[in-house]
Amino acid sequence: MNFDDQILKWVYSLHGYGIIFYVLLTAALSAVLSFAVAMERQLRGKSISIKTHVLLSVGCSLLMTISIWAIRIADGSIDIMSGPASISRELSYDTSRIAAAVVTGMGFLGAGAIIKDKFTVRGLSTAATLWISAAIGLACGSGFILESVALTALVILILIAVNAANKFMIRKSPCVTVSVTNDFPLIKTVNDIALENNLTVRDIDIISVEETMTTARIILPYHFSKTKTEYFKNQLRRIDGIIVENKKVRKTV
Repeated sequence: MNFDDQILKWVYSLHGYGIIFYVLLTAALSAVLSFAVAMERQLRGKSISIKTHVLLSVGCSLLMTISIWAIRIADGSIDIMSGPASISRELSYDTSRIAAAVVTGMGFLGAGAIIKDKFTVRGLSTAATLWISAAIGLACGSGFILESVALTALVILILIAVNAANKFMIRKSPCVTVSVTNDFPLIKTVNDIALENNLTVRDIDIISVEETMTTARIILPYHFSKTKTEYFKNQLRRIDGIIVENKKVRKTV
């Protein structure tokens, strides 16, 4: 007998009160697991709501529990005092309908976390963690306890590994340091240059803001060669108001 079966056996052994403890147990577990996923985003300085992750996961856990248990108890398929009833008929309901509705609804909630910022789309990872928090809640509500814990550990490991790889690529990506006046439309200008020359800009980081001047670092894609980077620098030099710093350009490896 596996761990999940042991949980069900424990539920039936409590003679009616087991379902109450089952709901509380799965909801609490989903809260802890989704909190762990949300904390990874928080520690990285992402603008997210830990409460949103936790409440979403707990709500999904409860919905899944209702989907599986409540209807079965109501139609006599399961007796919470003794376990499954010996009823030889096909069930007239589908316990996956609530889960399917949750997956659909998560598309709307996740879309609210995605924003277009500068040259990149931000919030995709946060939207994905919201989606996985919902999945964890559904798994907990279904009684897949060990599977939920293992999935959460795997998700956190993936987030950490991808973050490390992303930092490595940014560190090795070529960049151009420029200085402009504080009122200069740098983002729009760089975007126009990139569109005109069919180039790509990864991001723009502000290094320092002085009384009248701003220094920024334009980060180019990892695959940019030195020749392509120099061409981009020359395009920037043609624009009045942009001072390209004579610093060594980082090369790709």
